[in-house]
Amino acid sequence: MFDLYNIAEKPKLDYPKPKPRSQKEIDAEKEKLANTKKCPQKTAIDYPDLPRPERPVFHPVDFIPKRKNESVIRK
Repeated sequence: MFDLYNIAEKPKLDYPKPKPRSQKEIDAEKEKLANTKKCPQKTAIDYPDLPRPERPVFHPVDFIPKRKNESVIRK
């Protein structure tokens, strides 16, 4: 790439030296991250179970056809 731009030497860059961190600083940063609140979209909400409606109880007597009234028969 240097040949494309006709540069004979590579540019010399002065990068800053990395700053060493102590273990206390690392532990303090971990505590700070641990104390932050969780994402509200990921919170799990425990809803109470909804009561199920009771099903009607059918007995065999309920399936016997009913007697028709006289007025219904005469029509």
